[in-house]
Amino acid sequence: MNNGWKEYCLEDLLSYEQPTPYIVESTEYSDAFETPVLTAGASFILGYTDESEGIYDQIPVIIFDDFTTASKYVNFPFKVKSSAMKILSANKELVLLKFIYYRMQTIKFEHSTHKRYWIQQYSKIKVKIPSLKEQKRIVNKIEELFSELDSAVETLKKTKEQLAVYRNSIIDSSLPKCDLKTIKECLISMGQGWSPKCLNHNVMNDEEWAVIKTTSVQHGSFHYEENKALPQSIEPRPQHELVVGDLLITRAGPRVRCGVCCLVKETKKRLLNCDKVYRMKVDEKIIFSEYMELVLNSPNFVKQIDLCKTGGSESGLNLTQDRFLKIEIPVPSKNEQKNVIKEIAFKLSTCENIEKTVNDALIQADAMRQSILKKAFEGGL
Repeated sequence: MNNGWKEYCLEDLLSYEQPTPYIVESTEYSDAFETPVLTAGASFILGYTDESEGIYDQIPVIIFDDFTTASKYVNFPFKVKSSAMKILSANKELVLLKFIYYRMQTIKFEHSTHKRYWIQQYSKIKVKIPSLKEQKRIVNKIEELFSELDSAVETLKKTKEQLAVYRNSIIDSSLPKCDLKTIKECLISMGQGWSPKCLNHNVMNDEEWAVIKTTSVQHGSFHYEENKALPQSIEPRPQHELVVGDLLITRAGPRVRCGVCCLVKETKKRLLNCDKVYRMKVDEKIIFSEYMELVLNSPNFVKQIDLCKTGGSESGLNLTQDRFLKIEIPVPSKNEQKNVIKEIAFKLSTCENIEKTVNDALIQADAMRQSILKKAFEGGL
């Protein structure tokens, strides 16, 4: 299928540069500034800086995370957050940068050990490539197919946004008008978790200890698979172990991630809370945790929580506990709370079924993307 393709090590196709001269000095980011600050991880653009020195502009390049082996194709000037990456440029006599970038997305590489990988291991990986003319044809075909896929994904994402608006309107309109209590009056306790140095892989079994990431806390849903393994050399702190019924709210991070609340409805054993998340234990004589989760995720109270955030930039905010605990919420009788929970659940059931269909389609789109790349580098496009 790929006759005439020649094999090279990645280090023959790509040269690397250390990012040290391009590291940002200040993390006081603002959307009003021009130069993006990058990481090769999922967040990619961490923010924007007004620094004018040390901007990398020999584009396009690939930025490679030296610890996770994640990579991003970059065709605009940038600065970087840390030295934990390599800036890769192509040997233009042998390879098109975008071709080898796409090829790298199909490489499966074990990176559970916390160390740098490019020089000693990753750059030694061998890949087969065709002529430059054939590379260009393959890249064009990949991007044609990706464009069609991106259009479908954009439609799916808009559907999710519309569902979120609908969901919020249902919750807001279903909350009763009744006597108010402060959040503090509804809680037995509230405290943050722990921040040990964890391994960079998750744990799904109940035999090993792990610590949640802040991404495990989403509006109205808990994702316990979003965790990092606790090294066996570190003694766990069971007092931070999460259990069903815990109410969580993120206390630090960028605006969109700070103040996010969910109820732990399902979890694994030996899963610990992290220091960037508050865990709340509700007073069950006064309020159901399911009801309180609905209240704290309703648009009106999301806005009030937003007013409890402090910090110097959009990327680094903190939820002030004292302010948060003073927020007043409607607390009817527990019988009425049950009715509200049932009413909202009934109204949201159709919405959730549609959302599941959309999420399944998005997963299929990711699988299709990998299928396109696999076929491309087997000579099948």
